[in-house]
Amino acid sequence: MTQTPDITGEIAPGFEPVRDVFASLWDASDEIGAAFAVEIAGARVVDLRGGWTTPRREAAWSADTIVPVFSTGKAITALVMGWLRDQGQFRFSDRVSAHWPAFAQAGKQDVTIAQALSHQAGLSGLSEEMAATDWFDRDAIEEMLAGQAPLWPLGEGSGYHPITFGFIADAIARRTDGRTIGEILTDEIAGPRELDFFVGTPENEHARIAEHKLPPKPPFLGKINDIKALAFLKPWSSPGRRGAEAWRRAEFPAANGHGSAAAIASLMGVFANGGKLGRDRLLSEDTVTEILTEQVSGEDR
Repeated sequence: MTQTPDITGEIAPGFEPVRDVFASLWDASDEIGAAFAVEIAGARVVDLRGGWTTPRREAAWSADTIVPVFSTGKAITALVMGWLRDQGQFRFSDRVSAHWPAFAQAGKQDVTIAQALSHQAGLSGLSEEMAATDWFDRDAIEEMLAGQAPLWPLGEGSGYHPITFGFIADAIARRTDGRTIGEILTDEIAGPRELDFFVGTPENEHARIAEHKLPPKPPFLGKINDIKALAFLKPWSSPGRRGAEAWRRAEFPAANGHGSAAAIASLMGVFANGGKLGRDRLLSEDTVTEILTEQVSGEDR
């Protein structure tokens, strides 16, 4: 149990109970710091923050604090991919190999972009043993993904791609637009609107990043099999051993986006508001519909 901190921020009339629930996070847990934001039809009705930015409780969480949000980055990546689709760079029905020819190796020639973005490409983990630091070598990872055979028969379900989702999306983005997911996000979406979200966080922003405290054990993953072990539990299943600074600077679109709750509320509002970001149309209605259409169902492989 921790001391309940001062809760700051803004809240619209009628949403006052949200503040009480937010404050209760510190009642019976080891919560350190947090932020929470809600937008309805593009209008922000909740923007709260409280606690501290380090386990040592040295600095208060402020409006300028950003934090790593891990797999929330997958939804941000989907937003960027939707923007690219609307620019005519590709269709979601395109084969990945049409834009990344090397991806056709090992029986993956017919995998579509839609399938890759819905965790159906069979590449949820890397089967070749490597060092955790190898994730920082983008070209090497892409070469491994292109050459690897699917971990299950394609068309027979999905398996969560915790890290490789972002590498596949980024490879398609760079081969069509010429820029990375993070660069497109900054140049075209978040940057012009002063939204505090980065994939590949510049070093001059690091001082305002809240430290994250890893959970003591992995989340419940269901029955563990060889596929899930490769995706989550091997020593090389996720990037590591390069230090916090290198991890923050690197672009792992599926796993290391850094941002504020307010920015995430605005960006995710695009999907809730038919493609609009505030008064701007960011995505076409057709693209939003396609992104939100269920592609596959069933338990993860």
